[in-house]
Amino acid sequence: MSLVLICNLGFLIVLGGYLFGQVWKDPANPDFEGPNGTGIVFPEGTVSFKLLFTQATPEECPFLKNIPAWEVMTAMYPGSSADPDPPRVLSTVRLLQIDVAVKDGRFGSPTGWNFASFLTSDDVKDQNPWRKLIPIGTILYTLY
Repeated sequence: MSLVLICNLGFLIVLGGYLFGQVWKDPANPDFEGPNGTGIVFPEGTVSFKLLFTQATPEECPFLKNIPAWEVMTAMYPGSSADPDPPRVLSTVRLLQIDVAVKDGRFGSPTGWNFASFLTSDDVKDQNPWRKLIPIGTILYTLY
């Protein structure tokens, strides 16, 4: 098997996105303490999700057959200190996993966060590749 790129794309819904932007408004000096110095607390209702992709092919990993694929610009080779910005080429990446996090205190989580992960699987017999996601783990707290 050859060297394969694994990449992700993350999203934060507006409430958390604004706060994330405040933390990283100076990328060289992120502010993890917040305006009052007590740390960053994402507001109730924040939703975050991450799409995890691989550059591996269905020939290299048969479970990637019939899985959602996107065309993206990737580096031709890994960057280094001698060449930190290698040329880009159009490549195909395939969806491996989706992770979701929801800040919702109604579930009783000690942190307020609840998580779920979904893995793509060609074992799911559906023509729509986006319906080939199966839950692989959840951390949901319930009130008793």
